[in-house]
Amino acid sequence: MLFEDKQNIERETMSNKAFILGNGPDRPTGEEWLNSLDGDTYGCNAIYRDLEPDFIVANDGRMIIEIVLSTY
Repeated sequence: MLFEDKQNIERETMSNKAFILGNGPDRPTGEEWLNSLDGDTYGCNAIYRDLEPDFIVANDGRMIIEIVLSTY
């Protein structure tokens, strides 16, 4: 794929807004809340157990294996 083609695909699929979701105790739960956000959502580590953000970020080896082996 040419670099220019890749840039066009990214422009079509990515939003101009991003929401970074943490794992704190006051984090809202429920897919309805998540779906109401107007933009791409990024979650950390085990957030996938409760929500389905667009992207997950993890740097702990065990957590990465858990995410890969999950149905996420």
